[in-house]
Amino acid sequence: MSTVIAPSPETAQSEALYAKVASRYDTVFERAILAEDRLTEILRETTSGLNVLDLACGNGRWLSRFQPGSYVGVDLNGAMLAEARKRYPDARFVQADMTKVPLPDGGFDGVVSLFGAMGHLSVPGQQAMIGEVWRLLRPGGLAVLTNGNLWSPFSLPTTISGGRVRIEGVRVRVHSTTPR
Repeated sequence: MSTVIAPSPETAQSEALYAKVASRYDTVFERAILAEDRLTEILRETTSGLNVLDLACGNGRWLSRFQPGSYVGVDLNGAMLAEARKRYPDARFVQADMTKVPLPDGGFDGVVSLFGAMGHLSVPGQQAMIGEVWRLLRPGGLAVLTNGNLWSPFSLPTTISGGRVRIEGVRVRVHSTTPR
């Protein structure tokens, strides 16, 4: 005799999403891989040789995808930073909240925050994070920010409903910032 426990509403929703995409699962994630490849190209084109700050760097996974002149990774999770330090012993990593980074104003040529980091924040948290990006960039600096985690099951509804996942953006150069 087996016992079946009713799933939570969140689990049921996730199960329903995966059921809809089961026959196309590889195609769905192939799009995510292609998007990552395009983002890698963008990072290589825009950050080569720059002093780059990576907000919510996790285990440092993205550092291998581009060649900054110098690199500082920031993440709140100590275990992820321990992994990053193992992978990249010559890089600098700082444990901090990406809405309150203990680094100097205008200290970076580029700031990146990739795949899903902003999704962990409330709207006020996202606003605070963007404020930190502007504070940390030097005048004329470059920000490469993505919002959305292509690997998350919560991104699947866009794909299932026929939406397209694309890496797009607008280049913005920060010429000046003002204190709040």
